[in-house]
Amino acid sequence: MKLRMKKKLLLLLRVFSPLVLTAWLFFDFSLVSLLLFLYVPVALIQQNKEAKRQRKWALNLAFKDALVCMENSLAVGYSAENSVREAVKNLEQLYGKEHDICQEFRRMAKQMELGTGMEEVFQEFGTRSDVADIKQLADLFAIVKRTGGNLSQVLRQTGGVLQEKIELKRELHTTISAKELEFKVMCGVPYGILLYLKLCAPAMSRALYHNTFGIAFMWGVLAVYFGMKLLGEHIIRAEVGKLEGSV
Repeated sequence: MKLRMKKKLLLLLRVFSPLVLTAWLFFDFSLVSLLLFLYVPVALIQQNKEAKRQRKWALNLAFKDALVCMENSLAVGYSAENSVREAVKNLEQLYGKEHDICQEFRRMAKQMELGTGMEEVFQEFGTRSDVADIKQLADLFAIVKRTGGNLSQVLRQTGGVLQEKIELKRELHTTISAKELEFKVMCGVPYGILLYLKLCAPAMSRALYHNTFGIAFMWGVLAVYFGMKLLGEHIIRAEVGKLEGSV
């Protein structure tokens, strides 16, 4: 409960702190700056979407380690079903019991103990996670079930391929993240300029505040800035979406 509250407070801080900074630098906290806070619902939705995307990506990366754990269990003679149960122990050591991958594998292990087939629990896992690699393995298990194949053999054959695919995604994701960091630095430059003017040249910046021309000018600058920022974020999200959904 405390962890959930902490996450909510951090989310509110990430949403409100940029708006407060914008209200100060662009409008010197004039009444018109209150209009900025109409953006709060949109910002909260964006932050929630980003948190879900990051959680999904973390699950995708952890799934690679889960495949390794399952393959190791198969190598020492465990069945495919028992490899899921053994993977839980190893994953909890790697990530801790609260990580999504550990919770998912514990859930699958319990379902199989109650008689649910391995292909069915992986299908449910793929649907819940909405991760392409997990769905792919679940679809393979479903095909094997229909054709009467060997799940352990399929896991051995496809596990390595999926691990290489996820590792390639990780490398490309690192490259995109570096570009995203550059973009964030560039987005901070206008704020840095205004901060410098406000602190080091107050006489020059005073003309931009508390008058009709200054307010209109700053709204125009802010509109152009946010337009370019949204365009950049859209391009980055599109690239990340392609990467995490395919490759």
